[in-house]
Amino acid sequence: MNWHPTIKAMKTTALITMAGVTLLTPAQAGTTYTTPTPAPTVGIWEWFTGGSVGYLTDQEEMMYTLHLGLEYKKPDRQGTHALYLELGFTQDDTNYHYAPPPFITGGRIEKANLDLNIYPITLNYKYEAPLPSCLNYYLGLGFGV
Repeated sequence: MNWHPTIKAMKTTALITMAGVTLLTPAQAGTTYTTPTPAPTVGIWEWFTGGSVGYLTDQEEMMYTLHLGLEYKKPDRQGTHALYLELGFTQDDTNYHYAPPPFITGGRIEKANLDLNIYPITLNYKYEAPLPSCLNYYLGLGFGV
């Protein structure tokens, strides 16, 4: 089959153009994928503060505490480690009065006013990890004066 030279040139030009478009298409079209940066395996130390208010049943007084510490978190692990200082305060102001039981002779009557301030200071360690539900468990150890 003989082709007209113009048609033959057009056919060649069309084939070259299609080949060029085909070669350029993968570089221009589609979604660009990037490899995600892996999470760091190095742990992170974070500062935290906290506090609590409680009731001492023996003294029948309120107790207040402040916490200041560091928590160690590692991305590839669920549990965390914390080391913190706990400072507390409570006071008791009572009047003490002792009298011997009735019908006892020779006893003394004693009276005293007591003003008691307690400042507990503890250094604590805590390991905390999640349970399967929405709860966490923790284990701790503390030393104080």
